[in-house]
Amino acid sequence: MLRLRRRFSLFLGLSLGLLWIGACQPVKRVGDISGTTLAQVQRDTSVSDEQINAITSSLTANQTKSIIIASDGAPYGINASHDGFYSTSIGSGGVVTGLKSMLKYAPVTWVTRAKGGSEANFLDGQGLVEVSKTGLTSRNTVVDQGYPDDFHPLKIAYVHPTVSEVDGYYENIANPFLWFVQHGIPLAGVPEQDKWDNGYKAVNQKFADAVADLALRDDTANYVILHDYQLYLLPGLLKQKLQATGCDCVKTLHFTHIPWPKADSWLYQASRSFPNGNNSSSWFIEMFESMLATDVLGFQTVDDALNFVATVKAFLGADKVVSSPNAGQGIRIYYKNHLTLVDAYPISIDPDYIIGKYNEARARKDLPDNPNDEDLATYKQKIAAIEYYRSTVNKLILRTERLDPAKGVYAGMKAYQALLEKKRNNGTLYAGNETDGQYSVGMISILIPTRENIPEYAAYKDAVINLVNQINQEYAEHPDYTEGDAKFYDVGQPWRPILYYNYNDWLYALYLMGLSDVLMATSRADGMNLVVKEAATISQYAANPEHNIMGLPTTLLISDGLGVTREFLNAGMESIYPVSAPPDYKNDIPGFDRWVNKTANDLETTLRYSHNESYADVQDAAVFIRTNDTKKWLFRQLQALQQVRR
Repeated sequence: MLRLRRRFSLFLGLSLGLLWIGACQPVKRVGDISGTTLAQVQRDTSVSDEQINAITSSLTANQTKSIIIASDGAPYGINASHDGFYSTSIGSGGVVTGLKSMLKYAPVTWVTRAKGGSEANFLDGQGLVEVSKTGLTSRNTVVDQGYPDDFHPLKIAYVHPTVSEVDGYYENIANPFLWFVQHGIPLAGVPEQDKWDNGYKAVNQKFADAVADLALRDDTANYVILHDYQLYLLPGLLKQKLQATGCDCVKTLHFTHIPWPKADSWLYQASRSFPNGNNSSSWFIEMFESMLATDVLGFQTVDDALNFVATVKAFLGADKVVSSPNAGQGIRIYYKNHLTLVDAYPISIDPDYIIGKYNEARARKDLPDNPNDEDLATYKQKIAAIEYYRSTVNKLILRTERLDPAKGVYAGMKAYQALLEKKRNNGTLYAGNETDGQYSVGMISILIPTRENIPEYAAYKDAVINLVNQINQEYAEHPDYTEGDAKFYDVGQPWRPILYYNYNDWLYALYLMGLSDVLMATSRADGMNLVVKEAATISQYAANPEHNIMGLPTTLLISDGLGVTREFLNAGMESIYPVSAPPDYKNDIPGFDRWVNKTANDLETTLRYSHNESYADVQDAAVFIRTNDTKKWLFRQLQALQQVRR
């Protein structure tokens, strides 16, 4: 084991060295672009509330004006109920969660899309909506009784695309086309010119109109933060809209949450001729020129930022992109007489908030029974069941992720299956050792449904669920108790290799993070993956003897397709056991089989880590996350936005 750990440290050192060479010698990678200290994170330097408050005060005229945020994801959803009233649901996802933390430091006006169905009907024609802690949800007010007292005011401005516009914008271009290209997934559908013009571009124009109107108000600051792949055309359209009014006073930042692939991926898609005669080359040029209309462009990792620079050079031409080195402040690109700063700002979590939610999850299981609270009864039943399951296995593996082809769920399950077969062959499947009589290993997997209207996603879900059922049938103690979602798995039922839950339950997932020996995340491509950061934070807290929880330290078995893996490597960490990202299981069968066997061996190695080894590793990760939290993510972007020159 020690020899393996030393070899692993050497591997990490070589990987880090190669990444450092790439970051320090960008001339060889992207021509005449330079920037020698791109996103070199200071591991031990944290950002305080006072620092963020100081910078937001300067941006918002002492908190009297609001920063404008635009994203497709909304901080709240509005739902119709059977009695004719409307209720509020809390927005989720990494984009919304990260951006809502801004409210602790500044007023926000948030521009988002009214989603279809009851929400769109309810908000038809409505513009600005205020968030309140009291009253009833109405056309002018969204009610969130849990809105923190220390948060600044939030207003939401909705844009109202038509059904056909949304179909082109979201269902044809943003998803699956852009998402698939950026995650290296073979295209499931054919992007169409009409969907680009009258869908993606049309909705981005509506966002630009709404943001421009708000930016010209007296109660908004001259700073606009735009987010993610749905809104790549927004920066350019917004600039045109504002220039038409004579305004050149607004500074913009666009942050991309998903991976940015190498230039070759974009060039390949641009070279393709689709059945309807379209190709995406002109779309990409329009998209990249729009992104270079921003003042600051943020990406998750060093690789993403450098890949973007290489991409715009390939599409826009080296003669149009020139460098302006500025050590310590990323890469500066001049294009069409405009300066854009490109840098990496790895998104993170608020560790104290996550620990608080973990303790809430623990406390909830001990609440008194309430016959009127079915959700509580179900939650307590699930907790009792998984605590029983945990007691029957020596080692517990946790997976929690969306059923997205980019997440590598199928590949990870195949590696687990190979490990089970190896254990069955060597006689260790039903016992961790020869004396304790327990089952050696088990897995709990929360498989969150997503985009099931897209055929590729529906087919991928079927493949994963079928594989899980096959594994359970093959290796379980009693095959009669293995079929389907484990929602009704109960205390005393026979062991099965995998308990899976096909729905989202965040508190339940957090609770499991304190019980697991290994967190397994084998994405082919992932912008960041905040689950890894949550698991490391909770595991270190739960396993700390001072907290009296008797939790377990969790080993992180994560692929280098995750942004968080690359962030850890870039920071020089050795607290992870990275595996390579899995190849496509349909189109590279030999490579996929080799990956499965190697990852099964890697998984077996992590399961043998001692308590002290695992605790030392997860503590290293947790300390890094605490000093590189959401506050640092926000601060570095706001600082760049404040300092950028025109």
